Amino acid sequence: MTKFFISYRFSDIPVKDLQKLIDPVYNLIKDAGCHVFCNFYKDQYYTDNHYTAKQIMEDCFGELAGSDFV
Repeated sequence: MTKFFISYRFSDIPVKDLQKLIDPVYNLIKDAGCHVFCNFYKDQYYTDNHYTAKQIMEDCFGELAGSDFV
């Protein structure tokens, strides 16, 4: 299965605005039957599990390393 990694710039953009930008791309790739990762969708998971910034970066870099496209 083809794997995509969606990256976005961290900024002061409101979450709702980010979601409007990321959702169409994420859904298009997912609906095409590909695996798609974007840490935007894991924010709550990271918070709930008390991830440090280093752990979040390690998780993302692991996904990035296994991706076919960024």
